[in-house]
Amino acid sequence: MAKIANPTYDAVFKYLMQDIRVAKLLLKIVLQVESIEELIVKNNEFVVINTDELKLTRVDYQARIVPKNGEPQLVTIELQKAFQDTQVKRFRKYLGQHYTNSENYEDIEEKNNNNQNIQLKQRPLHIIQIYLLGHKLENLNSSIVRSQVKYVNVDGKIVENAEKEWFLKGLMHDMIVVQIPLLPEKPKNKVEEILSIFNHKKILTQDGHIVEINNYDDKSEEYKIIARRLQEAIVDDQVRKQMEYEDEVREEAEYQARNAQLRYEAGVEKGRAEGREEGRAEGREEGREEERTKAYQDKLEMAKKMKSDRMPIDIIIKYSGLSKDEIEKL
Repeated sequence: MAKIANPTYDAVFKYLMQDIRVAKLLLKIVLQVESIEELIVKNNEFVVINTDELKLTRVDYQARIVPKNGEPQLVTIELQKAFQDTQVKRFRKYLGQHYTNSENYEDIEEKNNNNQNIQLKQRPLHIIQIYLLGHKLENLNSSIVRSQVKYVNVDGKIVENAEKEWFLKGLMHDMIVVQIPLLPEKPKNKVEEILSIFNHKKILTQDGHIVEINNYDDKSEEYKIIARRLQEAIVDDQVRKQMEYEDEVREEAEYQARNAQLRYEAGVEKGRAEGREEGRAEGREEGREEERTKAYQDKLEMAKKMKSDRMPIDIIIKYSGLSKDEIEKL
């Protein structure tokens, strides 16, 4: 058995993916391409954790990939790790930003019909989204799901060469969704083998910072490189401090949410009891309304504190129970 830093922590995932060699290996295998010639971090939203702020894990790459049996092409890759249940709205927002971002275009030279004058044009980069989910989706039982776009005519027949038309490619994107909990214990291919490193089977420390994986002597060279990087993260002081801060943020949010819910339930019950004692329906309603108001104020106060700590709005919504509009007005 081997010990690695828990890659479900944002701090560890950041440490892992900051290594360009590791990022190339992971993306190459997940995308199932021949190679990745270039990889540049773009629009970086890696996790930043300190006493003032907490940002979500997301990193965008610009990559020159070489598909199997294909020509090299420049693409935009968005990689997101979501180990808590996350709203689709967040992902749609980021996707929209990619389509409108002027950096996601490349300049190309084309000759006119007479094959003489060269014209400079902008061509949209193809977008590839990769989601590593630490939770299960409701209706999908497959651990890895890839979207495949087919261009057909009115009769449903495949249109030849449509995939070469950049007008169409510029309006479409590829997507890969990985449900980490559904990865099999015995991988059937290299993709499952590499991604299985995120599916920790045994937690060795009470705080969950260190987990155990099977001895990787018989694993692929790519797996070994990724595992060694995660072993290095164990002894990195900055990574350890960031994991501790993540624990504090999560525990505080859960504590506040539990207290608010308990106060709300106690208030409702108290209102009912008082109403029964007085024998008046209006007394019961007034009691419930008063406690509901107090519980709601408690939720507002909790949300204000979380917002002042710059916590992501998705997390504030989850633990406060307030709507996005209510939180934005605070």
